[in-house]
Amino acid sequence: MTGVTNQDGAVGVVAELWRYPVKSMQGERLQSAELGPSGLAGDRRYGLIGAGGRLLSAKSVPELFSAGARTEGNRVVITLPDGTDVLADDADASALLSRWLGREVELRETGSGAVSYELTFDPPNDDAEMVSWPAMADSFLDLAPVNALTTASLARMAAVAPDTAWDVRRFRPNVLVDTGSVEGFVEDGWVGGDVALGDGGAALHVDMASVRCAMPLRAQPAWAGAPALERDIAVFKALTDEHNYHLGIYCGVASAGTVTVGDPVRPTP
Repeated sequence: MTGVTNQDGAVGVVAELWRYPVKSMQGERLQSAELGPSGLAGDRRYGLIGAGGRLLSAKSVPELFSAGARTEGNRVVITLPDGTDVLADDADASALLSRWLGREVELRETGSGAVSYELTFDPPNDDAEMVSWPAMADSFLDLAPVNALTTASLARMAAVAPDTAWDVRRFRPNVLVDTGSVEGFVEDGWVGGDVALGDGGAALHVDMASVRCAMPLRAQPAWAGAPALERDIAVFKALTDEHNYHLGIYCGVASAGTVTVGDPVRPTP
């Protein structure tokens, strides 16, 4: 594994933890989380299933970004754009969400069988053909349990395209790693190895660089004190030209444990 390390062997520290209780809705920042075989506990716990049993995603249904979800105790609360709160486990939750979206949907909890979602191979074109793609088995995750990103990569893109908002929310990582003064796409050098997140037993296996879809180009509302993001197809051109439209890393879970903001991130033997 490559990358600059300090005297403790750390390549950075956990700067932010993000959980998305409902797929493609705004998520919640955490101070601490449990990492299990399926990723951060409660991440993508729910998804909206539409016509033909298809999992809805902001890749093809950008309206999903205008709602948000948070966890209160063991319950998930969805906040609609008009401020209405919907408890995910209420009997009328699916009906309320169907009325909001103007289409029949079912709010379903993960683990209920195989599903697929739609994506395009031409992200800037909203009229491009959509292709069906399977989610991970018995989950609402795309390709891996954990998506991670570094401040170095965001800074690199901000230097390349300074007129674009390289906000972390565009890329929806579970873990943002602050790599300090290190420059460039440092996490690319972690592919194929493991990294420990703190001393609570949690570790990730870095599977591959994250290829991006249409979601980073989407507009997003102001959320949890963060500003609104405009639709910006310049994200696609800049990231394609600079890094083949890859940013961040997809990770499996090497070992379960607790992750906390401020934890050192270290390569493991």
